[in-house]
Amino acid sequence: MRLSSEEWKTSTKREAFVGMEFELEKLLHTASEERRAQHQKELDGFRNLFARFLKAKSTIEWSKIEPLPSDAIIPYNK
Repeated sequence: MRLSSEEWKTSTKREAFVGMEFELEKLLHTASEERRAQHQKELDGFRNLFARFLKAKSTIEWSKIEPLPSDAIIPYNK
């Protein structure tokens, strides 16, 4: 069964989030007991930020992208 483009994007984002969560948990277990609560709070903030990033839709309107004018790129030797 082939996934649609949107299903593939959703699946990829989910895998990225799960993988990131796994790595953050491993990282958290390297912290000392005294600092673990503070690190947990910081990592929770990062998780929330990363989740918001993954939920954001692309805002680029590709149909409005135009080619550069021919004189836009100047060689270094000039």
